[in-house]
Amino acid sequence: MSTRSAIVRKTGDSTFSGRFVHFDGYPSGVGRDLWRLYHGPFARNMERMLAAVIDGRQGPWLALDTHSGIGGHGIQDGSAPAVTERNAGEWGCCYVYQFDAAPDGGARMSVLLRSPQDDGSVPYPLLAEIALDGPEADWTELDGRDA
Repeated sequence: MSTRSAIVRKTGDSTFSGRFVHFDGYPSGVGRDLWRLYHGPFARNMERMLAAVIDGRQGPWLALDTHSGIGGHGIQDGSAPAVTERNAGEWGCCYVYQFDAAPDGGARMSVLLRSPQDDGSVPYPLLAEIALDGPEADWTELDGRDA
């Protein structure tokens, strides 16, 4: 079984858009991989990383690979739509990794956790907010945390 996730840009107060990742979506998987990509091959340049990981894809990711520098293995479906706040639940995303600028101007990754409601809606409340230029998160601790 896979833990599905999405890598997205924040586009508004409660909106986002990005790409689906099929495997290893938990924080100690995709979360850690994104941290390593940001601090490694992309030299702390969030926009350059997102250009490669989100904009440079025509379809979803099967898995990320921190050794390649630009992501990992893609699913060969170039027609797949972007993951947004409206369809992330339909994609089955358990986690959403949302990137934007922090109030201090630094890069920020917000980890959002799926929270199905009785009415069938699927909001994604904040699980953790990580300053990308600060200390590395305890990814394993985040795996077991509820929003």
